Amino acid sequence: MPLAFRDLYPGGHIIPYGSYAGEVFYSEPNTQAWRFKHWATGNPPVFWNTVGVPRSEFRGGGCSVLLPLRVGSTAAKILILGGDRGGALGVTNSLEVIDLNSPNPQWSQVARLFCARFHANAVLLPDARLLVVGGNQFGQFDSPTITLEQFDPATGGITPLPAMSIDRGYHSTALLLPDARVWVSGGEPEAQRRSIEVFSPGYLFEGPRPIINSAPSTISYGVQFNINVSETIASAVLIRPGSVTHALDMEQRYVELTLVGGPNINGGVGYSVQAPANANIAPPGYYMLFAVKPKQGSLSGQTFIPSVASWVRLV
Repeated sequence: MPLAFRDLYPGGHIIPYGSYAGEVFYSEPNTQAWRFKHWATGNPPVFWNTVGVPRSEFRGGGCSVLLPLRVGSTAAKILILGGDRGGALGVTNSLEVIDLNSPNPQWSQVARLFCARFHANAVLLPDARLLVVGGNQFGQFDSPTITLEQFDPATGGITPLPAMSIDRGYHSTALLLPDARVWVSGGEPEAQRRSIEVFSPGYLFEGPRPIINSAPSTISYGVQFNINVSETIASAVLIRPGSVTHALDMEQRYVELTLVGGPNINGGVGYSVQAPANANIAPPGYYMLFAVKPKQGSLSGQTFIPSVASWVRLV
């Protein structure tokens, strides 16, 4: 390795496209970001390359998320939030983002959470927003943050949401369920480890949900496939099931799919859907396929309503 990485879990993401497609991006906790190119050649081969100038803040126990990959955009944005800056600096509430597909990727601050968070969890929702769950503001276990927050990558806005009833900090977990709710569990001490809470986002209370009547169980890279939905939708998205530890979920990935042709009526609304082009955009494996319909804005701010997911395997 090119430097002494701190002995904390690193934020790592496969870069989806652009000049660095297929490389692994190291985002945190260290202030310097790196790209790892495992197929590097040369004598000696250069596996590690810096990205951007060092940030001002170290982020131990912060969250790192590849933001949604959207149709019509080539942005490959990594968001980092929260974390312990070390020593007297304490826990931060800042958010920083870098676009790895820009000509000169650099970090920029985009917003601040209402609450500083260390050992939180960040979950991508089917409406392309990011749910921030739990964490604490001091040490491993002290000053818990029980209020949820929601970040909208499209606007940069942050919204506070209802609080949990149980602290969720160190060793906690938050995962998206196929029904579009969020499963929350774990933490320290033992009482938290044994308990489960489920959060229902506002889109579950904003009107009837679309229903996926049919979808294939297996899809292939670059190949169109057909789905049938109960009503007109705005988008179809693949969300990879999470695998979270120590505030980091590097499996998590949101890929919006191109709807081709249609809709046409045949016992529902039929769409042809374009599968991801390659494994850099969406690594092979199982995904939740959500159909997402538009709606008019409401007091809760919701503008999209997702279906229950169908499981598909991408090969």
